[in-house]
Amino acid sequence: MLYRLRSRFKHLPFALALLVALCAMNLSAPQAHAQTHRALVSGTGYDGLNPISTGCANDAIDLLTAPFANGFGSVHLRWSASCQTIWAKLTFTNPLPANTWGQAFIASQTLNNASYDCNQGGNGYVQPGQTSCYTGMVYDGGTNQGYAVGDYSPPSGPVVQIGTNSI
Repeated sequence: MLYRLRSRFKHLPFALALLVALCAMNLSAPQAHAQTHRALVSGTGYDGLNPISTGCANDAIDLLTAPFANGFGSVHLRWSASCQTIWAKLTFTNPLPANTWGQAFIASQTLNNASYDCNQGGNGYVQPGQTSCYTGMVYDGGTNQGYAVGDYSPPSGPVVQIGTNSI
């Protein structure tokens, strides 16, 4: 009878070791995945990507802000230290009324001179009832040499444009 018990449980030490190894791999998988993602997306690989979905917005700061003359909004030049990227964010004080729209643009003055608007990697232009939009990112290697532009189209009259100066 002792022989039968030994033969039934002879693989138990191996099975336990395998179970422990699999559990350890599962616990470290999210960190390994994040490191792999960081390695795959870097430098100009961020160009045109969404700052929210990539996580680059998590440590973002406003480098520059330019207000519209009448105070109804502003455009921000945003920067992420962890991703070394810049992007533009346009914010209005109140939701836009009918027959109006807003749009932001980001342009880099270094590296690849990339430029994007809210429809390219961002959340789309500002429509009636909305208050903001942001653009896709531009990698700038930490030089912060870019500028943001915001447009507002009123129901009648010309488009009003504001912009930040280059840093």
